[in-house]
Amino acid sequence: MRQFHYVKPPPTRRSAAAFIRRYGTLAGGLLLIASGLMAQSAPALEFFRLRPGAPWAIVSQTLIDLGADPICRPATDRRIVECRGRVALIGGQNPYEVIVSLVHDSTAVILLSGQIEESRVTAWVNLLDRVLGPPRLRRRGSQRTWEWIRNRQMLRMSYRPTIGLVVNLTDGPLLDGLDQTETLPPAGADPRP
Repeated sequence: MRQFHYVKPPPTRRSAAAFIRRYGTLAGGLLLIASGLMAQSAPALEFFRLRPGAPWAIVSQTLIDLGADPICRPATDRRIVECRGRVALIGGQNPYEVIVSLVHDSTAVILLSGQIEESRVTAWVNLLDRVLGPPRLRRRGSQRTWEWIRNRQMLRMSYRPTIGLVVNLTDGPLLDGLDQTETLPPAGADPRP
């Protein structure tokens, strides 16, 4: 005769609505307030005071403080302005290329790239780990990529010894907003149908 064993199903995640129905609106409200406070207390994603989504006035001053003299031009898509320059992140050594894409006068994407020693990358990752929490790490061959995502913003550092370091700071809401704006013809194109 066979014996059957009852296996308890895994617990399911409860929605906020189910929590409020079970424990009342006061407890649900406290839960929402606590989660909002926790989200607010998380540090913003930034690298050398460069933050995705920040106004261009603040980012341009930071770049000037880092030794850059950014030159801005409209991109192929006229809704985007692209600014380029070179910054010295470590005492004037090994200048980094910096590219900033602006949408509505705010930084949608910031790219920094340059050669650097692996020990410096490790030190930066350890510092960001302490400040921002543990990153998502991916390895592909000799390349390592660390990624932090918060409030639809991303900080990604990719390092390969033969290429160097690439830091990408991206603001998702600004880029998503491009889908909702009118598509403009490229600069110099005939606007007539």
